[in-house]
Amino acid sequence: MDLGNKRTLRIFIIVSAFYSSLRILSYSISFTQSYFNIDNPLIPDYLTYYIAFPLYFFIPIFSFILWYCFRSLKSKDYNKKVVFIIFGLIMILYFFEARIYMFIQEFNPYG
Repeated sequence: MDLGNKRTLRIFIIVSAFYSSLRILSYSISFTQSYFNIDNPLIPDYLTYYIAFPLYFFIPIFSFILWYCFRSLKSKDYNKKVVFIIFGLIMILYFFEARIYMFIQEFNPYG
């Protein structure tokens, strides 16, 4: 593999890993806050489950992407097709995250 291609794929992997780690951190914070911010007796108890339901789908996706990125960076083995698929998935999740979130919320059993 050409050195320039390898460097480009490494940049895509690093960007994907950085974005995935930020999203996991953001989702974990919102998930944790939903459990600690419900002290009001007027707020129903199942509200935390309502908030957490879409995160059950997003956190494993981003965790898998982060795992693959770290594995690729550690082994320095970059599969061109997989890197572009992961980067494309990251771009789709970046641009359409709100729509995907609302689509998952339609099937939320707590709402």
